[in-house]
Amino acid sequence: MSSSNLYTQQLGVRLVKFPWYLFGLFATICVALPVEAAQLWEDADRDRLILAQSLAQSIDNLNEQLQIPPLHLRPGNTQRGSDRNEGDLLLRLGGQSYEKGEFDKAIAQWLQALDFYERVGDTEAIGTTYDYLGVTFAKAGYYAEAENVLRRRLAIARDLQDVRGQIHGLNNLGTILLTNSNPLGAEASFAEALELSRYISYQEGEGLSLSNLGLASAYLGRYEAAIKYYKRANIFRRRFRDFAGQANTFNNLGNAYAAMGQHDLAVAEYRLARWYSREGRDMENLFRALRGLAISYGKINEFSAAFQSLDWWIDLARNEKNLAQELAGLSLYARYHSALGRREMAVILYENAIAIAQKLNDEQSRGQLMNELSQVIYDFPFGRPRSPY
Repeated sequence: MSSSNLYTQQLGVRLVKFPWYLFGLFATICVALPVEAAQLWEDADRDRLILAQSLAQSIDNLNEQLQIPPLHLRPGNTQRGSDRNEGDLLLRLGGQSYEKGEFDKAIAQWLQALDFYERVGDTEAIGTTYDYLGVTFAKAGYYAEAENVLRRRLAIARDLQDVRGQIHGLNNLGTILLTNSNPLGAEASFAEALELSRYISYQEGEGLSLSNLGLASAYLGRYEAAIKYYKRANIFRRRFRDFAGQANTFNNLGNAYAAMGQHDLAVAEYRLARWYSREGRDMENLFRALRGLAISYGKINEFSAAFQSLDWWIDLARNEKNLAQELAGLSLYARYHSALGRREMAVILYENAIAIAQKLNDEQSRGQLMNELSQVIYDFPFGRPRSPY
């Protein structure tokens, strides 16, 4: 029996694989952008871009907040024997598998641990195991299972009157609902988390819940409301020197302003996101900030600044050995040069981007880039330019 079927059978839910193509949605939409010199993006393309950014944000935010809690095991419970000891041992082994990125193995070990804890009726340990399973199901792409176990975890937190557990459970659940295109359900979950955070004066939870409410509002196209939520969220995140949280929220603010066509304001937010990302060594948010700057600077015709952001973006991608980010940066760079009539440099950049798409076996991007390259070459009055290299 496959692991997917095993999880579905054990949890009694229908398996829904996570649509991993969303990770490449932004790059795909960039590939489809027109290369008119007067305007790089049509209004319809801009709307598709904003939708892609909203979806990408939900995934980024998922990775930010869905972190596995520390393993709190009873001292000495590492020997075989009782059901409780067996559960603790499997919980620890699952944690080791998780740290290695072996998510399926960790899930299998934690499901076994869950059986042992249920035999002895250890409600607290059951809730902890649900936490681990919910996070790991989500990261492995089993979103139906993730939602199922997080709802069970939330029920246990309510039974135990664990308010902080409820706050984090509601935010995690809401993030999964948002990623699965249920923004209204996500919004309700985040709003309940915010209410509980205020009830117990839990400011970290309030900041997280406000930021997530902004994300849900942006997903629904309510950008002005999203901006208000994000700004309130950053008040709390500054208090705790939460650099990663601030970088994420500033990027979200930049995306909201960009969606409203206010690219000068978007630039200011992306610059702040860039600074906090660097301070916190948060590579994911740094990529997001540089991407936002490259686009928004271009929208206000500040191409020198856009090119500098693209240079930083591509250099970072190469230093991090992140071919997908390098491909996205080179592709946008090529389109800028093509749109500005710098066709010889555009050809070079297109050829570099195509080579990376081949390394990634990304046939969709490769095909689109080759089509764009052929159009650039066709437009040359004297045929294909010679590369200076």
